[in-house]
Amino acid sequence: MTADPLDQFCTLLEAARELDVHPDSLRKLANQGAVPGARKWAKRWVFDRDRLREFKGTYRNLPGRPPRQVAP
Repeated sequence: MTADPLDQFCTLLEAARELDVHPDSLRKLANQGAVPGARKWAKRWVFDRDRLREFKGTYRNLPGRPPRQVAP
């Protein structure tokens, strides 16, 4: 049995979980060309799993703004 070639790719949500970032942040990085192996396929971002693992080793996730307190 041959492996499905699409198994080498993951979705935006899967990649965001892998990098522990918000999907919108990852989308911005992909739009800027900062994520190797990221490509648009049928208007959706997909990420090469091997290249994403390499990127994860070099990516420095800086904390954003702290969550806002919502009044009851």
